[in-house]
Amino acid sequence: MSGSPLPQDWKKTLILIEQKKDNEFRPIGTGFLIEYKSANVLTTCRHVIVDRQGNRRQDLFFAYNTKKGEIVRRSHEELVQQAINWVFHPSEEIDVAISLFAYDPKNEEPLRIGRDLFESAQDIEEGEEILYLGFPLGYRQEDKIRPLVRTGIIALVKPDETYLADASVSLGNSGGPVFLKPSIIDWKTRTLGRISPAKLIGMIAGYLPMEDVAISAHTGRPRVVFEENSGLASVIGCRYINETLESDAFDSQLKKLIPQVEGKVDSPAASSNSG
Repeated sequence: MSGSPLPQDWKKTLILIEQKKDNEFRPIGTGFLIEYKSANVLTTCRHVIVDRQGNRRQDLFFAYNTKKGEIVRRSHEELVQQAINWVFHPSEEIDVAISLFAYDPKNEEPLRIGRDLFESAQDIEEGEEILYLGFPLGYRQEDKIRPLVRTGIIALVKPDETYLADASVSLGNSGGPVFLKPSIIDWKTRTLGRISPAKLIGMIAGYLPMEDVAISAHTGRPRVVFEENSGLASVIGCRYINETLESDAFDSQLKKLIPQVEGKVDSPAASSNSG
């Protein structure tokens, strides 16, 4: 790990998701690449791809770096022309979207997270520190795609294998990966042990809003609702990413593109030893 809490190569698994409007690329969310059956799979939140009316967003672009430090932007229309499209979790209540994603591993920078680095909810304890990556508020450098790395704490492990994190997230963080921060503490036994590796526990779905209602002094009825960021973030667990990967809809995508999956889209994966 070269002394770093998060292997540096893992930043290369992130993809900036943008929407083109008025000839400008406007960041709207975060995605990251994982490895599944030798294929590259772009993972993000459903609400990044679909608007509140249930319509697919138009003019989406995916930005990342070449190995020479240049920025590449690929359009969603280009993926569709390759018979690739988004697959959502079988339940509409689960905010997960995935898509096959081809790129040139010889000349382009992205890497993938292997599924061996997925951590199950049964092995996660409240109080553990996390690292989460993304592009909050559309922040990005002009000359290179580099995500922000921030820290937080697991505040609550829910029975449905989602989490609440004490973490400050903003618009643009949605779809960003969340990792357990390497620690010498064994959180199950509360004892010291070996340094644990960084593991993927899921992705940011958004922040929990805190609502304050202004009541009319004359009518006693609500007039205005003010919404603030509570400082708590919703995290979707790896279980739901796995369920989407193993869905019939995604299996049909893989079978349709088997020649490409076994050839063009294969590339190295980021591992816990990258650095």
